[in-house]
Amino acid sequence: MARQRLFGPNPKKEPVFYLQDAIIGLWGNREDVSSANYRIIKELGIPCRGKGGWLHFETYETGRFPRPLNDRELELLSSGLGNLFMMVKGLHETDKLDVFQQGNLLLRTYDPEDNLYHLHLLPQNLLPSVSYPRFMVRDDPVLQTLKNTPQRAYSLELDWSYLPAPIKEGRKKFFPRMILVSDAASGFLHRSELLAPQVDAQNALLNVLGSMIEENGKPKKLYLCDPELECRLADFCQKIGLPITMKKRLPQINSARNYLIKDLREP
Repeated sequence: MARQRLFGPNPKKEPVFYLQDAIIGLWGNREDVSSANYRIIKELGIPCRGKGGWLHFETYETGRFPRPLNDRELELLSSGLGNLFMMVKGLHETDKLDVFQQGNLLLRTYDPEDNLYHLHLLPQNLLPSVSYPRFMVRDDPVLQTLKNTPQRAYSLELDWSYLPAPIKEGRKKFFPRMILVSDAASGFLHRSELLAPQVDAQNALLNVLGSMIEENGKPKKLYLCDPELECRLADFCQKIGLPITMKKRLPQINSARNYLIKDLREP
């Protein structure tokens, strides 16, 4: 998913570089290095100078600002860099460095039977495709009430995205996820809700949609464009009798989102 976000189109204007779970090494300027990483660089005596000459590692978690590595991540990084060094050394000694130009993946494995490490070349298409779990909803009185709610002559667009403007909570920063619900015909924005990383996204989605139905009646259709949202809402909507239609674009939501993002960026 992170690869698609980083290298694919970004119609929702999300802060895609911050929407990945990874340990990343960056060559930056002095002002790019956090105070915690600066102390580490000085303690280790690493010579960093000049523009683009400051190497630092940070942990990225979806929706959060990067942070210094913890002990477990340091062990993982040390092991990974050690294996990378041995892989490149083996390719250099066997004059096979051209494999990088061919776009292959390299896998290093250890065989306990012969006590040796082995290098394997793998095609890039072995990367897993993106899939989402289907969320199931238990039958309860609230679900039955929503099912029996009369249908009204309106349809909804629903979508979510990470805002490109961070929010500070205590000493930490995060990018909130925003749920938007608008009338598919008029564009009237019924709901806009911001989710912090610790909020249960599934409960938030069901609460937003459920409260909409309680207040305005059940819509004729629910339009979505995000496959993750379809997997999260399909069982719920099926049980209450609300048809879902997937579209490539949600024009009313896009208009509302662009307005809100523009308003955030203006001083």
